[in-house]
Amino acid sequence: MPRFVQFEEFGSRDFLQVVERERPWPGPGQLLVRVMAAGLNPMDYKAYRDERSAGRMGVTLPSGIGQDFAGYVEDVGEGVTRFAAGDAVFGTAPFAAVADFVVVSEEGQVVAKPEPLTFEVAGSLGVVGRTAMATTRSLGLGEHDTVLVSAAAGGV
Repeated sequence: MPRFVQFEEFGSRDFLQVVERERPWPGPGQLLVRVMAAGLNPMDYKAYRDERSAGRMGVTLPSGIGQDFAGYVEDVGEGVTRFAAGDAVFGTAPFAAVADFVVVSEEGQVVAKPEPLTFEVAGSLGVVGRTAMATTRSLGLGEHDTVLVSAAAGGV
């Protein structure tokens, strides 16, 4: 049985538990990904630690943990055209990434993993990568522009 890390009450990392559940299946426009690496972000800590923060993020109990993942496409749902079984991918699966499998939308949640990146590196890029790209786009930065990121600026 596939494993999934979840919490059923707020407060401490001691409430995180590994549970077994049925293998998920992709619906139309979705991919089933076998997770090879998953990353954690400050929002994950806030989600299980603080009920008020969790509520602002739309977290309800029971909840999984983790946003960032990297792995191999295991199966695709009807209508998926950009990916096939066996493709290496990475992306975000909100509060579900720390699991053996995740189901994600083909649009907006997953991209092809570049060959040079390890699964561990790619599995840490979902949230910070999207944040960096959104910042770059909002500032209108181009390929030859230079940006200084202060040392204590976090993972981005």
